[in-house]
Amino acid sequence: MSDSSFDYLGGNYYISAASLLLEYRMFIDSHPTLFKINQANSYWPKMVFFCNELEKFPEIMKALTRVHVCSQIDFERALFCSWCALLIGRSAGLTEANQRLLFVAGLLQDIGKHAPDTETIEFPTKVNGPFFSPASSLDGRDIHPLISSRLVEKYLPELEGLAELVLHHHARNDGTGFPNLIGEPQLGLDAQILVIANELSDRLDQLGGHNQISHTLSNLRLNSFLYFERAHQHWITLVEAHLSSPIESPKNSNLFLDIESKIKELEKMLSCLLVVSAELLPYDFDLSVHGLRSMIHRLVRLSTDTGVFDPSLFRQRTEGVIGMKIDNDCCELHNIHECTVVRDIAIILKGLPEILSRMRVLTGDILSSKKYDANYNLVANANELLYKNIKLLEGSRCSIFR
Repeated sequence: MSDSSFDYLGGNYYISAASLLLEYRMFIDSHPTLFKINQANSYWPKMVFFCNELEKFPEIMKALTRVHVCSQIDFERALFCSWCALLIGRSAGLTEANQRLLFVAGLLQDIGKHAPDTETIEFPTKVNGPFFSPASSLDGRDIHPLISSRLVEKYLPELEGLAELVLHHHARNDGTGFPNLIGEPQLGLDAQILVIANELSDRLDQLGGHNQISHTLSNLRLNSFLYFERAHQHWITLVEAHLSSPIESPKNSNLFLDIESKIKELEKMLSCLLVVSAELLPYDFDLSVHGLRSMIHRLVRLSTDTGVFDPSLFRQRTEGVIGMKIDNDCCELHNIHECTVVRDIAIILKGLPEILSRMRVLTGDILSSKKYDANYNLVANANELLYKNIKLLEGSRCSIFR
């Protein structure tokens, strides 16, 4: 921490606005792609203003300092989410007031993870005796968004709507996030932007850090077909000009045949999932069941639009584009339009494992609960096919930890 303020009366040490801005600068400049995005979309004067305004609230700065001291990963997430959300909010044409809310919400969203006991006393949990106040509930659910929301409501009440944004930063389009049952219809564009920022940050953690942002473009493009379409499009518009896509242009039929073989396996999986969806229809009131069925229906729509789960539609689309039959004897993909079709499908396939992994968690929850009179062998088969296709699409890769 390069600079700080000291509350002599309270004896509390906390980060200053100048130090916070320096942290932003070092974080952005240390990642080449983020640096390029910032150079092309600089919003630095507003960030200076927003940080200086925050410094007027020492309790907020103390809470942010605790995040910095306790977890560098959480602090970098705060820097990334707040900065990106601000740029996206500006790109989406949100008002300056809403841009400020996005920036502050992204910065303060995780202060509840590291709040002192005196601040979390209102969230007691009893486990075999005395009460204590962790950042998770009795059933193991992470409730830090609720604690963070309560803290910003307490210390920044004049920023109307901020607490709600913070509360929903781990919501999901299907209502299975936190809080439960808050899905796409209940989330405004600003909330969707912040949710995507956190999903992107989670993906970057899996890949090894913010230097891997070029590998997230396929996820953004795929997710734009499935949910938060407008918000995802703003994200794609902002970052794609500065990212080199990891998908190479197809030069021969090998890529085409590889994609077609994967689509055949995905077709089997989707057929099984559709049967599971029908089997679980009477229990759609259950959160996990509803989330799974909702995602299955979105995959069906994705298949109709792209042919990614339908080998015959995929072949028909490529045949229609080039006006010729593609078969196993075809050695070269000469037509540029055909290359575009194949490349677009390849991008979708690259982003698909993340979606399938989320669905596998839901099928696992349904299998472990066994609360309903359903054919659990079907659900188990779907779970196995999801796992098989995740491995098929991911291939061999190294794990990277930062």
